[in-house]
Amino acid sequence: MLKRICITILVGALSLCCLPCSAIAESYWEDPNPPSLSWIAVDRPVASVGDTVRISWDVQDADGVESVEPLTLRVDPSTLKPDDVISPPSPIYLPDQESSSGLDYRISSTDAPGKQWIVRLDVRDKAGYVTTIWDSTYAENRNLQGLTADMSAAVFEIVENAGDPNPPSLSWIAVDRPVAS
Repeated sequence: MLKRICITILVGALSLCCLPCSAIAESYWEDPNPPSLSWIAVDRPVASVGDTVRISWDVQDADGVESVEPLTLRVDPSTLKPDDVISPPSPIYLPDQESSSGLDYRISSTDAPGKQWIVRLDVRDKAGYVTTIWDSTYAENRNLQGLTADMSAAVFEIVENAGDPNPPSLSWIAVDRPVAS
């Protein structure tokens, strides 16, 4: 009996050793110094393919902010009802950009038209904690617990346009030999 208990404890201890410290911090301990969001905004309410939307925020954390990852919903917040079925938020983080105070989101032809509402920020601090800050309206409609902030200024709409305003042109094309082996 004592042997089984010791083996169980040993296996549990070894499995914890295999996890990276950041995973343990994220999974088991709450951040003693959670971040706070002072404001979040976008620089334009409407954008089309080729435009860049600047998403800016002021997140403070006593441990220092490592990165911030915004997640959006493709839904108009004014029409959201608590019983609506909606897909989970999608990340718009661009890994090659500094993201502690904002990022530039370039609208591409693969982005679907419609309202983009930033409903969540995942904040990683320099101590390794990841904390989610939810938009207060979204959290209330979804009965989500945790940190909330007013993100109503972080809504922009992607509109369809008539196509490429500057389409490419082909002036010539050729091959260097008519027959090749």
